[in-house]
Amino acid sequence: MVSVHKQERCPYPLQRLGNVARIGIFAASLALFSACANTEPIFVNLIRDPSASGSADEHANKQSCRIVIVSVTDDRTNRETLGVASGQPIIGHSVVEWVARGFRELGKAGYPIRSSGQEDVPSGSDLITEVSIRRVYARTFLTQFEGVVALKVKFSGRQDPTTERDYRASAIRQNWVNGNVEVANLLNDALVAAVRRIGEDIERIC
Repeated sequence: MVSVHKQERCPYPLQRLGNVARIGIFAASLALFSACANTEPIFVNLIRDPSASGSADEHANKQSCRIVIVSVTDDRTNRETLGVASGQPIIGHSVVEWVARGFRELGKAGYPIRSSGQEDVPSGSDLITEVSIRRVYARTFLTQFEGVVALKVKFSGRQDPTTERDYRASAIRQNWVNGNVEVANLLNDALVAAVRRIGEDIERIC
């Protein structure tokens, strides 16, 4: 009698082998893309020419409260970069000068702004201001840029006790070309928002 052996099924069907092959090709392609991705730094010019509109001359000066900026210090834990955009480190210089110029926005509300070192006679109505930069950061998230500016400000003078307050503001913009101008505009938006909140507190103090 001839015995007939039942054919055993292959433990790895051809379909499964095909799936494994496709996954392998996809993983190899992803690794190749990652290796070829642009990792060159993005150099950002933070300091832009101030807008001619909205100057302090268009408002009544609030001479009863002059803001004297004694110092702006960079106290960031990371001073090397301003974040990462699609794997590219963001590099920006003159952060202290950039923040100091940002405080000129307060002049649009009518406050006289002075920096220490200018030959002015101190007044009892002066609001002495010391600024500490805690964070300036930008990153890409899906199709958008996100930016954050965090400052600590110490107010003194005007016969009031010294007050320290933290200010944090963020901004979001669409990421079109992952360019340096986009990052600069994003961080400028965040700085303007932070200074605006500082101005709201100055309004109450003054």
